[in-house]
Amino acid sequence: MALAEQMSGRPARQRGRADPAPGPAAAGDSRLFWAVPIVLLALLVPLNVFAGPLVLTTQRVVLMVAIFPVAMRFISGDYGRIRFIDWAIFLYLLWATLTIGINNPAAVVQYSGSTSLELLGGYLIGRCCIRNIHQFRRMARLFAGLVLLSLPFALYEGITGQSLLLRVYNGLPVVFSAREITTAPRLGLYRAQFTMPTPIHYGLFAALALCLVTVAHQNLWGLAKRLVVGGAIFLCSFLSLSSGAFLAVVFQIGFLAWARMTRGITIRWWILFAIAAVFYTVIEVFSDRSGIMVFLSYATFSAATAFNRVLIFNYGMDNVWANPLFGIGLNDWVRPFWMLHPSVDNFWLLNTMRHGLPSFLLMSVAWLGQIWIVAKRPLTEGSDLYWARRAWLFTIVSMTFTLCTVDVWGPPFVLCFFLFGAGAWLMDAAEPEDAAAAEPVQEGPADRPGRDRTEPPSRRRQTLSRNRRDAAPEESPDDGPEQSSPEAGTTDTPVRRRAPYARPPGDRRPRRG
Repeated sequence: MALAEQMSGRPARQRGRADPAPGPAAAGDSRLFWAVPIVLLALLVPLNVFAGPLVLTTQRVVLMVAIFPVAMRFISGDYGRIRFIDWAIFLYLLWATLTIGINNPAAVVQYSGSTSLELLGGYLIGRCCIRNIHQFRRMARLFAGLVLLSLPFALYEGITGQSLLLRVYNGLPVVFSAREITTAPRLGLYRAQFTMPTPIHYGLFAALALCLVTVAHQNLWGLAKRLVVGGAIFLCSFLSLSSGAFLAVVFQIGFLAWARMTRGITIRWWILFAIAAVFYTVIEVFSDRSGIMVFLSYATFSAATAFNRVLIFNYGMDNVWANPLFGIGLNDWVRPFWMLHPSVDNFWLLNTMRHGLPSFLLMSVAWLGQIWIVAKRPLTEGSDLYWARRAWLFTIVSMTFTLCTVDVWGPPFVLCFFLFGAGAWLMDAAEPEDAAAAEPVQEGPADRPGRDRTEPPSRRRQTLSRNRRDAAPEESPDDGPEQSSPEAGTTDTPVRRRAPYARPPGDRRPRRG
């Protein structure tokens, strides 16, 4: 039973105790809503088709079908109460729609509709369909399996520079997929793109599975298995040869190392935060550049990329301060004439430029608010919930820093908000108050269904005493009859003799003699 429980990741059903049901999914239910695996599988099959002026992608079609039943149950309260984090996400989408309507009225329906569908759809699927640790682990295993499946394709692309799947998809009639990007080799290899819009998106896709699967299965998988799976995921992310994506791997490994070195220290994460704050202050005081500039400069593989990111941040912030309320919408941003490429490699900065400072504040409230609430949950160190929380926190915090160096759209955009929503259940995660609460309930003779629980205490004591006496082992008949002792005084218990034969277990007939 214990082996089957460890292999399945599902606790054994306790006799006499019903599974708790905090939401539509019971605490032991590991089944996934059909949209969860399809949304993840759509990452490997990014097919697009024109529907008039709109572009329908694989994930958008799935989200359009799944979002309405999920949203209705979410509004009705089937997935728990609506928190301020949910309201912040909704208000962000409303404000983003307003800013596009002000700056680009002709594009408000197309842009805001697609963005709202991908952001809200991905978030709600993760928020409402991952409701316990078993579903969380199953989702993590599925996600990691997709990353491992990409490894042979990424190795081939790293050696030859050819994306096999994208060439197949783009060769199909009617539909089309992401454009294959050809770049100069780095470190003797070509940058693997797999099925993602860019190589950096593939690196981020792989990196997000590292802690999500290895740390969440700490109590289920041995060290060797976790090292093999983690090493393969590490290799997938490395084959993208993208500094921004690899930054997520570096942060996750750094968090794991810090947690290992500071075991037993209660305030270890506050210590890490204080060290980072001191380091940032020293840079601000003694360097000719800000701490953000230094971070963006060193989070790259090449000096040219670092210089370009610094310029993007400086001129991007100038655009923010020039349009702090409603942003610039989809209009081109102001920059030097020699900066020909309009891309902004910073998700947080680009959204602030487009929709103004209120959008940044609303998204920060949602993003940081959920991280704070989950981090403050009182969980027992070493428990399954403890490792699941650590896996989600390491993943999301690493993603937060990575999004400072890359913009996401399409399938990676949906994936980021899906994983963010998949940790919402941890805000209400709780463990039994004591170990006895988790013990199996044994149904004894006094606890049989139908027995009157309102009988007087004296009668219940007599019943329990009789049950214990009947359950006692019989002594050998050679010991002779039981004698009463005159020194013991008189008692209410009648004198009885030992049975002349061994009674079979469960026999409730009156004793003779």
